[in-house]
Amino acid sequence: MKSRKNILRFGLLVLAILLIGGVAGSTAHPAVAAAGTYKILAWNDLGMHCYNRDFSDLAVLPPYNTLWVQVVKEGDPPQLVTSGITVEYFYADNTYSVGKTNFWSYSKDLFGADLPPNVGLKGKGLSGTMDLDVDHYVAEGIPVTEFSDSAPSVSQPYQLATVIVKDSASGDTLATTQVVTPVSSEMRCDNCHGDNGEASPENPTGKVETNILQLHDEENGTDLMNSRPVLCANCHGSNALGMPGNPNLPNLSKAMHDKHSDEVSNTLDGCYNCHPGPETKCLRDVMSTKHNMDCVDCHGGMTTVKNNPNPWLNEPRCDTCHDSGEYNQNHPLYRFSTEHAGLYCEACHDSTHAIAPSREANDSLKFIALQGKNGPIDQCQVCHTTTPTTGSGPHGLTTSGPIFEDVGTTYWARNWIERLYKDGVTGGCAAAPLKYCPESVVTRAQMAVFIERSMKGSTYTPPVVPITFGDTSGHWAQYWIEALAADSITGGCGNGNFCPQAPVDRAQMAVFLLRALHGPTYVPPTAKGTVFTDVSVNHWAAAWIEQLAAEGITGGCGGGKFCPATPVSRAQMAVFLVGAFNLP
Repeated sequence: MKSRKNILRFGLLVLAILLIGGVAGSTAHPAVAAAGTYKILAWNDLGMHCYNRDFSDLAVLPPYNTLWVQVVKEGDPPQLVTSGITVEYFYADNTYSVGKTNFWSYSKDLFGADLPPNVGLKGKGLSGTMDLDVDHYVAEGIPVTEFSDSAPSVSQPYQLATVIVKDSASGDTLATTQVVTPVSSEMRCDNCHGDNGEASPENPTGKVETNILQLHDEENGTDLMNSRPVLCANCHGSNALGMPGNPNLPNLSKAMHDKHSDEVSNTLDGCYNCHPGPETKCLRDVMSTKHNMDCVDCHGGMTTVKNNPNPWLNEPRCDTCHDSGEYNQNHPLYRFSTEHAGLYCEACHDSTHAIAPSREANDSLKFIALQGKNGPIDQCQVCHTTTPTTGSGPHGLTTSGPIFEDVGTTYWARNWIERLYKDGVTGGCAAAPLKYCPESVVTRAQMAVFIERSMKGSTYTPPVVPITFGDTSGHWAQYWIEALAADSITGGCGNGNFCPQAPVDRAQMAVFLLRALHGPTYVPPTAKGTVFTDVSVNHWAAAWIEQLAAEGITGGCGGGKFCPATPVSRAQMAVFLVGAFNLP
């Protein structure tokens, strides 16, 4: 793990360098609702909640999602708002759960709770008002399923809740956002416990759940088949449910991981035999997509997990790897830890297993709404009216002066431009003094260098090869251009030429970036023509442009438009590259 720590710090370092100053100084000071701009930081407490879809025989977990919200009033300094507001939530396309799961038919037998339809174990429904809990608002135990009203038989694990903040006195809406409540019933017990599976009982029952109970009876001398429905936590304690179980029996986590430790591999696919799963792919965060980490890198293998003395309450810590001191958790669990002026770590970085930027487009929506791009919140002006120039930022780090003479402290794209420089993608456009020329148009030749270095690293040098384009021989970027062509990202501009000095427009850039990210054979999903008002479904690059937005790389040029024919400036190029390649 230690060898990964420098790579993994990039999200935290970027956040720390850029978010200078606190929310109302170094501590959270409540503010009553008043005129001003309000920002909603919303997240689900876990990266994925799973539940049984069928409760008639066996229950591991109920439908139970929990939303957290912190509200910040923009200013200098910003203020954490904990009074004078009402925080509400609802699901526009998931207004009922009865019929999508039979939980309510068995809630009393299993949990001793005779619940009204569509109401969860903590009294929350699929819409309602969140409760204030000292420094945040929470709705605990929302009984949402992964089945939308519009497609009740199609699993959509990344359900979107809408959060609305209102002035308590006037009822006026102050801010809204959308946040994922991840939920899945994909526990693939059928891989082994089907009638013909390796773990079927001696007397198969025709159903996976009863096969499990029958096997338990055969191996342990219990009588679960005649005790249905069975809640596993009644016997095997579960911290997730707050149930102690039988103290003479192993807790549920230990029992499950011990029993299966020799049956499944210590790999992501092995974990997906029980955890959601080959279709859900609940591990979707930057650690997996950027750094190829999986469950075992943090949790250890099955033997390590089964020996966890207090599962759910004793879990991997960020500061095990991020151990230089600036990233120490102030709570044993990441999901309860706070840092910058009392903001929760998850407020800026998102939930466990969904650390931004996530693979899923729905996870990115709240970040794009706040700062125009996917990824952890790393823009001071999300909360600050002006960019602070002094003071201590997140993780105790401070800022320094601008790197480029022509990219000042308040320049809108300073963050992205300086990240390009620090990552070695650009050395600027002039030295002594160092300049970047942010408003200059990007040429096709410059684009070749930008993309190749972003793909292959700052130390990459293109090989000396024969020149194949008719208009690039002797050009300063001739070998960079050949490398771009060799990677099949471009075939030139036509007639055997490359047009190295021609500007690159925003539509062309969408194609270049997605080919660089996904390979030369990549074809984006069919365009819908509904994302940007100036990109119709018939535009030649519509599919590429819409996919660029879906991946959180662009939010357009403003006003719901993309401006496809507008040449890309060097400042815009920096934003595109940092977003696309997730540069540190």
